[in-house]
Amino acid sequence: MGELAQLKTAAAALEAQRGNLGDEVVDAGLRPLLERIAALESPMPEERKQVTTLFADLVGFTTMSEQMDAEDVRAVLDSYFALWTASIEHHGGTVEKFIGDAVMAVFGMKQASEDDPERAILAALDMVTSLADLNEILATEQRPPLAMRVGINTGEVVVGAVGDRRQEEWVAVGDPINVAARLQTAAPVNGILIAHSTFRHVRGVFDVQEVPPLELKGKAAATRAYVVERAKPRAFRVPARGVEGVETHMVGRAAELKRMEDAFLNAADGEPGMVTIVGDAGMGKSRLFEEFAAWLDLLPDRIAYIKGRAGQGTVQDAFSLIRDTIAFRFDILDTDPPSVVRDKLSSGVGDSTAELIDVEAGGKPFALIGHLLGFDLGSDALPADIEAQATHELGTAAFIDWVRGLAAVDPVIFVLDDIHWADDSSLDLAARLVTEPDLSRVLVVCGARPALYTRRPGWQAGERRHHRIDLAPLSNRDSRSLVAEILQMVPDVPEDLRDTIVAAAEGNPFHVEELVKMLIEDGVIVKGSDVWEVAQDRLATVRVPATLVGVLQARIDALTPDQKSVLHRAAVIGR
Repeated sequence: MGELAQLKTAAAALEAQRGNLGDEVVDAGLRPLLERIAALESPMPEERKQVTTLFADLVGFTTMSEQMDAEDVRAVLDSYFALWTASIEHHGGTVEKFIGDAVMAVFGMKQASEDDPERAILAALDMVTSLADLNEILATEQRPPLAMRVGINTGEVVVGAVGDRRQEEWVAVGDPINVAARLQTAAPVNGILIAHSTFRHVRGVFDVQEVPPLELKGKAAATRAYVVERAKPRAFRVPARGVEGVETHMVGRAAELKRMEDAFLNAADGEPGMVTIVGDAGMGKSRLFEEFAAWLDLLPDRIAYIKGRAGQGTVQDAFSLIRDTIAFRFDILDTDPPSVVRDKLSSGVGDSTAELIDVEAGGKPFALIGHLLGFDLGSDALPADIEAQATHELGTAAFIDWVRGLAAVDPVIFVLDDIHWADDSSLDLAARLVTEPDLSRVLVVCGARPALYTRRPGWQAGERRHHRIDLAPLSNRDSRSLVAEILQMVPDVPEDLRDTIVAAAEGNPFHVEELVKMLIEDGVIVKGSDVWEVAQDRLATVRVPATLVGVLQARIDALTPDQKSVLHRAAVIGR
């Protein structure tokens, strides 16, 4: 039963209780149901959206099905579709259709996320794994194993309803979908093949191998593609930024960097502190962190430098940010068995804080920290009779004592990026590191978008040791300097090219980089081994790079219907 049918059934059942419940109660209950029904029954306007499309198909299933009873074929397909649907929906995708023994899924169709391409690839990896699990079951039934191919592409499509289909049955139409289907047929057996349009969004997140350019049916130009081998461990992912082959100096952030340096010098002198760098996506938080780390490397003294990054979808996962931070620190992989995790934590944390904790009652410090952060240490890591509240308190104390032990030897810096996505438990624990008694020589540096203050408006408000640094857009002068830095291999950058990039980027450093990348891909800027050239005859209006569309769409999809309606009208009117 679809959502619309369920809502109508619920509304009818509530209406039937009017005599028992009274008009006031029934009307209050019906109001949201009827509003949702009206929204679903109203025609959905067509909308252009950037989505990531996944096509998956079984290999050799037609031949295999000819040797099986029809009911057995249906049972196998049902099992396979159920596993794949679970993988797709778990990662936020929508199953658009089943075609024979193939499935098409779309990510970003109903609700866009910045990481839709990443979600699609993670779903595909899960699908490959789940098919291997299904093959084990088929083996017990003496049936041949199944194999599959997956193709993934990212691009702009038209999303809307076809005929009388309503909002609960959205469809996507466009050439990027055809490309995903073609990639699926070209993928290796049990392999995942992604287009360059998808790869550009996930550089540094997956281990991939580029394949020779593909001649796909219906495409005039060859298509660049990559085979996905595996996901990098979450704590070790570093999305790639910048323009390949170019090293640039940081532009327009010297004052902000100086404030970070001063905060560290104060912490090293015994005055702990916290710095929160606040800026919209692309404003230069990550680059500022890189320059700060480079400055620290040149200092003569040793420093305990501990870094982590929150990820989308982890805000409800208690201690997920601190867990990933510790995983990176001690080289703990997602695939490590409990015994290996215990060894790495024990070696990294040690027993130096044992005298501060009732070990007999609470267990070893590394086990308390591991349990607090959600690592799988096995069932015997802690005493069986310890209460949950006591475990939480002792784990928190053990973590703080571990940091205190580090700070007694060397200054400690925690660099926590993207904390607007971080869970509250991690944020609370990070804040305690600069307010705990007898805990000095600690600096916590955080990167966040302004959305952090929507969720936690009082973040460190009034805290004497906290410093907020807001990253404003670059001035036109700094933006022109950044363009010159990136295009340093162009002997004489045309003024109209420079001004076009500066105007389109609107002071956002990441936008400048992505616009230059797009101009390279479009053949406007031609890279040579020593010198780059500009084909000015190809310089037309600058379109929005695909890498920025996802960020913009995620913000738009978060708006209410009325707000989106206003935005659509404003887009037509222009500035």
